[in-house]
Amino acid sequence: MTFKDIALKNFTFHLRRYVSYFVCSSFTVMIFFMYSTLLLNDELINNPQVAANIMNNLIVPTVALVIFSVVFISYAYSSFIKSRQYEFGLFMSLGMPNKQIVRIIALENGLIAIASILAGILCGAIFSRIFFLLVLKVIQVTGIEFMIPPESYVVTLGTFFTIFLIAILFSIITAYRFQPLQLLKGIHTPSKNKISNPILALVGIISIIASTVSLCFKFASNEEVTTKFLLITTIICLVGVYLTISQVGGFLLKHSKKNKAFYYKHLRFITSLDYRFKQTKKILFASTIMVMVTTFYCGAMFYFLSSAEKLAIESHPYHVAFIQLSDKNNMPEAELKAILNSGETSLSEHKTLEVMEVKMIYRDVEQQISRKAISVDHLNHLTGSTYHVESGHYVLLNQVPIENDENALVNLTLKTRNKHVTLQYEESINKLYFNRLHTLWADIIVVNTNDYKELKRNSESTAVQYVHLLNFEDWRQTQLVVNRLNEEFSEYNQTTPPNEFVAAFGETEEDFFHVQSRMEHYLTQKQGSSMLLFISAFLGIFFFIAASIMLSFKLFSEMDDEKLKYKQLSGIGIRDREIRKTINQELGIVFFTPVVLGASLSLLYIYAFTREGSNIEPLQYNLLVSMLYLVFQFIYYFIIRKVYSDKVIESLV
Repeated sequence: MTFKDIALKNFTFHLRRYVSYFVCSSFTVMIFFMYSTLLLNDELINNPQVAANIMNNLIVPTVALVIFSVVFISYAYSSFIKSRQYEFGLFMSLGMPNKQIVRIIALENGLIAIASILAGILCGAIFSRIFFLLVLKVIQVTGIEFMIPPESYVVTLGTFFTIFLIAILFSIITAYRFQPLQLLKGIHTPSKNKISNPILALVGIISIIASTVSLCFKFASNEEVTTKFLLITTIICLVGVYLTISQVGGFLLKHSKKNKAFYYKHLRFITSLDYRFKQTKKILFASTIMVMVTTFYCGAMFYFLSSAEKLAIESHPYHVAFIQLSDKNNMPEAELKAILNSGETSLSEHKTLEVMEVKMIYRDVEQQISRKAISVDHLNHLTGSTYHVESGHYVLLNQVPIENDENALVNLTLKTRNKHVTLQYEESINKLYFNRLHTLWADIIVVNTNDYKELKRNSESTAVQYVHLLNFEDWRQTQLVVNRLNEEFSEYNQTTPPNEFVAAFGETEEDFFHVQSRMEHYLTQKQGSSMLLFISAFLGIFFFIAASIMLSFKLFSEMDDEKLKYKQLSGIGIRDREIRKTINQELGIVFFTPVVLGASLSLLYIYAFTREGSNIEPLQYNLLVSMLYLVFQFIYYFIIRKVYSDKVIESLV
């Protein structure tokens, strides 16, 4: 019998391993391809029915999918190669050189990689249409034809060709150092931590607590949470998770020895647990991150989706608002009224807030950015309030809560065309009265009416702006009016010279003079939350299935060793009932550690982002998603537990 015959018979005998590796790889490629057809669809991204920048919400899930694809393919490949170590050792003991082993690895895995990519793309092309139509249904967009962007093929081929190529190259390099004896006993040698120190488990727990607590305090202090700070705390947290998982078995083993009675009573369970954690630490770590990301995003998006209408109403006192200057958004009154009355709902209220741009002099230096000034009588008339500002004084109106406002100066000097005017600070008001149009949200100077008239008389005519505040009978039917206003204003503004004031802010005129509406905010919030919720749930299901496959593959690939172990235990009098109990305990901890740990971290992050938990709704939604994930894990655990324990018990007969 030639080596070729031996390899062929071995392939037939271990066909299940090849199929498992092929299915895992193809499944990952298929999910990635389906996702790319959505992310790279220009017609969807640029469609006017889709809220602006909604696709930016998919950046984090995209990164998570790419990272997990790399981890999953790499793990499936390494497990496949490790499961064949005994086979390679046998071939080498019969005289096969390392060079021939390398050829086998390159040929077999190259063919499986090509077949996996092609099968994944083919299945992805078939199912991506259903996926695309589901997304359109979720975000309530119509009129977009399904198409597969050519870039999806290029990106998918490039990504997975690179992943498989790197994995195969590493295997080839390793194969040149294969030793027959090492390979023959390698499958019976448990994984060991390169650094084994029980104290590291304690360091890991402290790292998790320290990172999450510091994040909570940072958010609670109302300080700006920078991307750098968030990244550092998250990395520390994840490092802590890995240390805890990889070292907790040794930590329990060491400290349980202090109580001899407890140690000898639970010796079998503690040592088995230490073995399980060492064997599956990478899977548990990856699963923990998956659970954390999935429950965090699904819980947060559930909250944003359910509160989209509430947030739109709270942040938009008026249904529609826009800024008008002498040369921008200044269409004839008759045309404006015709547009406002052309929608599906009637106009019920139209108010106009006069605002003046005034330049501020601070520490004898003229500021390039102006302040907004309004008269107190005008404010009282529009809002029904009863504020009073003495002549020569001012009140600072902030439409967002600001504590310890540095701009609340004792003396404020304003520059007009003819002179400088000094005003004395009275107080600050933190209250939302008007829609927050660009700069109309903070540091609004409310002055005495006579002072306002004097400032206006000595200012340029272009300094005066008008903010139109509109209410309709039903704000949910205002989108057509808003769209038409934006179209008409855009055409009108293109016929006038660029506005110098807007240019000074570094904004485009299209953004600055864009009509703001409650309905637009609601649609943006709803579409963004719906899409990200759907994508998060979709990836969550994929992560769950992939993690289940990895864990099952790991457990059942090592079943022969487990059968041998329990057969030896049975020989010294351990009963079947006790063996089942031990298996159930081991698998229970392995299955539920990532769920409990990941969901807990997700809950802590939600708590931090809600600033001291003052709003418990996000926590409730996060807990709901975590419980749902736990239910699925329970179902899967009971199925695997029964199959696994039955196979072990059957081997004892």
